[in-house]
Amino acid sequence: MANLTEIKTGRIVKLNGDPYLVVWNQFNRKQQRKPVMRTKLKTSSMVTRWTKPF
Repeated sequence: MANLTEIKTGRIVKLNGDPYLVVWNQFNRKQQRKPVMRTKLKTSSMVTRWTKPF
């Protein structure tokens, strides 16, 4: 798994053994809380897109 800073649009990420293409990403950090990377992932086996926070 990549670091949060390495997850960018156009990169391929392996999640649960399946490759996913990062279609959209947004880095959120709220003051003293842990950082969260919001992403939209797409795979060739799924027709729909879904959002997965890391």
